[in-house]
Amino acid sequence: MQKGNQPPRGKGPKLARAGVVLIVLIAVAAGGATVYRMPSTCGVCHTPMAEYVEGYHGGDASLMITGHARAEDALVCLDCHESELRGDTVRGVRWVTGDYEFPLPKAPMGTRAFCLESGCHDEREILEATEPLESANLPAGKADYNPHDPRHGRQECSRCHTMHGKSVLMCSQCHDLAVPEGWVTPDVTGLVASR
Repeated sequence: MQKGNQPPRGKGPKLARAGVVLIVLIAVAAGGATVYRMPSTCGVCHTPMAEYVEGYHGGDASLMITGHARAEDALVCLDCHESELRGDTVRGVRWVTGDYEFPLPKAPMGTRAFCLESGCHDEREILEATEPLESANLPAGKADYNPHDPRHGRQECSRCHTMHGKSVLMCSQCHDLAVPEGWVTPDVTGLVASR
């Protein structure tokens, strides 16, 4: 028996409410995923990450992270650092309990496979772009040096390039080279005083 002028309740309103709830949940999940990918999000939970996040936003042209952050197709942390639930959970627990190393151990990145074979960088383009570098002992405009020339064997990118710190011109151990602005040079032992 019905009271008043109310129509009988059917499945339509329930499905409509369920649809609205589903749309809201999808929007929240999509928004959460977008926020999760933002570099500043890394520094919210991971106190040791603050330095890296500052570097990402800092604009120091001598840091490789700046070039990656300001590129036409800007990269964010998760483009290079894999995120997976188990590892993120372990890191989260370590952060909460204070059971982590500081400074953080350097991530095993910057391999040729990671930088070149991933499709991010093209070795031929790199060779062409760095062909005109000058030696410090030659008059301006004379180029006889390309740090990416594989004459000493194919090196891992991270041997010189550091994403979040100063890059190191390792070739200057043996060659008298002009060190690019913002880079550091090792002594003959290969030790680098500061990064």
